[in-house]
Amino acid sequence: MKISHKLASFATQTGRGLSRPLYKFLRDMLTGMVAKKSIMLSDVGRALNEKTDLLYTEKRLSRNLCHGEMNDDEIRDNYLEMVGSDTKDSVIAFDLSEIKKEYAKDMPYLAGVYDASAKSTATGYWLTMCEAIRSDNKHVPLWMKAFSQKTPGFISENEEIISTVRKIVAHTDPSAIWVFDRGFDRPKLMDACNDMGITYVIRQVGKRNVTNMDGETNLTFQHASAIKMPCRLVWRAIRHGKQHPIEYRCGSEIVQLHDRKYQLIVLQHSEYREPMMLLSNCTNTSRETVIRLCLAYLRRWSIEEATRAIKQCFELENVRALTWIGIQRMVLIAHLAWAFLCRVAQTIKSKNARIFNLCKWFGETPEFFYYRLAESLALLLLTEGLRL
Repeated sequence: MKISHKLASFATQTGRGLSRPLYKFLRDMLTGMVAKKSIMLSDVGRALNEKTDLLYTEKRLSRNLCHGEMNDDEIRDNYLEMVGSDTKDSVIAFDLSEIKKEYAKDMPYLAGVYDASAKSTATGYWLTMCEAIRSDNKHVPLWMKAFSQKTPGFISENEEIISTVRKIVAHTDPSAIWVFDRGFDRPKLMDACNDMGITYVIRQVGKRNVTNMDGETNLTFQHASAIKMPCRLVWRAIRHGKQHPIEYRCGSEIVQLHDRKYQLIVLQHSEYREPMMLLSNCTNTSRETVIRLCLAYLRRWSIEEATRAIKQCFELENVRALTWIGIQRMVLIAHLAWAFLCRVAQTIKSKNARIFNLCKWFGETPEFFYYRLAESLALLLLTEGLRL
């Protein structure tokens, strides 16, 4: 099947329930974004190569981008229903990211965000992001949505995170392990996750008071320093596109926090003085379970790679819509374009697949091949023609 036909089928599934004009808009936006690797409406219009003038194509796309009859929540639900079965025994990583708009003046609800890569504050929008990583290390994007603390009706960041997790949990497999980084060590989030019945691992800062089974109450890092680490596990680090094995030691003990039992896990690599401290609501302390929880957290790094890939493959920070609904919808469609890329990746058996021979590259195909796949799909769409 041609890539253009696969993309049209993907748009049909995610756009189920849309009117014919809005389905065509969704399909055209996905096609243009993948073909031109850009979120700009002018680039999308050029990729479509319609018989009419580019100006009229861009006006049509701009008009439908803010169409009131297009239900974004329904599109998200359609997509989650489609990929929910792919999350069995997977790791689901949740994170916050940002879209920086330092020079924007007229865009609505611009707010303060924190750029973790530059370690500085900026102006822009927050992104809630969630991605599942399967046992074969293939990515299954689940969620990406823009929010701003300046929008009417905004309650809090915690409420935004919890409501997002609740919507995703309704469609994912209960066998999945959720992982959160240090910034999510929040009692409200932990209580909400416990109520949802999910298994999770949250990295600890180390300054939370917990009580061990002997009744001693100390800071997390003080308890962690006394935990023995009899288990060994091997993880792979990727440097310059090649895998290098890394050995970790780990151990755990049961602690109590807010009248509930948790498992405090310590994970240490010999090259680093400070160990990682993880807190999980799974209280099974068997060797296999402790190692599985540690590996789940180590695989969390995949969402960082995915965040960078979305921003670079589709130039996400170039979003320039002048309405809030337009900004949110553009982010949603960029997420669906990334999701389509990942669905194609799931069919690839090897890094030596023929699709990577379409373009000329320097060196072998790296472990994280999504950048090369994006280039190959863009070339395929443009050479197949976009008359859908």
